[in-house]
Amino acid sequence: MKIKNGKGVLNIFLIWFIVAFIIYPNLNLLKTTFFINGELSLNSINKLLSSKIALKSLMNSFILAVSLSLTVNIIGIFIVLVTEFYEVKGGKILKLGYFTTLIYSGIIVASGYKFIYGENSFITHGLQSLFPNIASNWFEGYGAVLFTMTFACTTNHLIFLTNSIRNVDYQIIEAAKNMGASEKTVLFKILLPTLKPVLYALTILTFLTGLSAVSAPLILGGKGFQTINPMIIMFSKTQYSRDIATLLSLILGGATILLVIFMNKIERGKNFISVSKSKTKLKKQRIENKSMNRLVHIISYLLFLIYIFPIFMVILFSFSEGHAVVSGKISLETFTVDNYAKLFTQMRSFKPYLVSLIYSGLAAVGVVVYSLIIARLIHKKNNKLAKFYEYSSLIP
Repeated sequence: MKIKNGKGVLNIFLIWFIVAFIIYPNLNLLKTTFFINGELSLNSINKLLSSKIALKSLMNSFILAVSLSLTVNIIGIFIVLVTEFYEVKGGKILKLGYFTTLIYSGIIVASGYKFIYGENSFITHGLQSLFPNIASNWFEGYGAVLFTMTFACTTNHLIFLTNSIRNVDYQIIEAAKNMGASEKTVLFKILLPTLKPVLYALTILTFLTGLSAVSAPLILGGKGFQTINPMIIMFSKTQYSRDIATLLSLILGGATILLVIFMNKIERGKNFISVSKSKTKLKKQRIENKSMNRLVHIISYLLFLIYIFPIFMVILFSFSEGHAVVSGKISLETFTVDNYAKLFTQMRSFKPYLVSLIYSGLAAVGVVVYSLIIARLIHKKNNKLAKFYEYSSLIP
């Protein structure tokens, strides 16, 4: 009796929590957007349709999301394969380089790429000395944003896909090779199909990241390529365009929910079998084709350089004076440790880090506890209440 009462109290609390903190705020957002003085108003839609910059940002977000879903999957799968599945010399060093995206992201990674390829970067100066006609803002727009976010968003692949590959039963690979399967067949017909569930999830996460991108478009997009979120920030600052910002937010949220529902249905309609009763630890495979082996090594180390350059430049500029950062010119004269001295001696400088640490820690604990409870209830029962928990929790 106590257990049932406990479950009832938990369900009541969760329903109240979801309605109060997830559903009600969004309904209130709809009300303030589409109802003025108690009457239905479509003025915000008319404003959006007449705003070229808003429509363009909307289109750019979907273009970026689709593009990232392709490029991030290609790069992410490749770097996981060369560090976990294939024998590549210096694999541990490569992994350290690829994992740098775990320690810097957002504005930091976008700034790092701008330090390297931006208007005042040494690469831009070098290119202009060879090709004078190259514009100083060549690393700007859609290409720059896509390039930066492609390498910045492979973190999820390194975490989740790596774990999935390690759980693949080597007996399956070995049996296929004994039956004469080629390296191509093992990769595309055996290994990757067993990883489809996690690849579906990674595709969703990547698409959502591209759809809600802020830092890279803001720093590297320039005037020609802005996405929804930077536009929401801009429109929300004035009273006249605040309803456009709200409508863009609703469109972004609606597209996200539809995508998640669609991908969930696809995933549930498939059956994936990748393990046996007694698993054998996966052994790294040697690429027998010498030309292909050489090409894989070249691409692996080229990607390694692309990954470590931004963080190297960020660290280098952290020991430089302000004018050196702006001009992109580094020398011994501009070297300083004052930045670190201020950070650890002035509370005004250290406080943002402290606040971020506390908030992120509390948020992490709260999200994990909430997600574990919801996931348990969803998987335990397949009823209407479980579906309510699942899809309402996906709204944020």
